[in-house]
Amino acid sequence: MKDELMQLVEPLVQYLEENYDPYCKIEISREKVRVIRTERQEIIESQS
Repeated sequence: MKDELMQLVEPLVQYLEENYDPYCKIEISREKVRVIRTERQEIIESQS
């Protein structure tokens, strides 16, 4: 299970490493992933 989970989150980890933002918060749910940049109040949503 741990290996499967790591395979799923690897693209997210890579994205965060390449686009590090100290004002960034990520919310993950079954319905969507929200990337919230608090400094600019910009919200990027990806729905599955």
